[in-house]
Amino acid sequence: MQIDTPENGGFMIAAYVVTAAILAGYALSLWRRATRALKR
Repeated sequence: MQIDTPENGGFMIAAYVVTAAILAGYALSLWRRATRALKR
């Protein structure tokens, strides 16, 4: 009996893209808050 693995590589790539977008937005938010705090 052979078990076929599901082909969900597209979902994995989509998950990495979404995670990268969230992390980039968070990093941008932190950078903006830091520059605002230093200007005061």
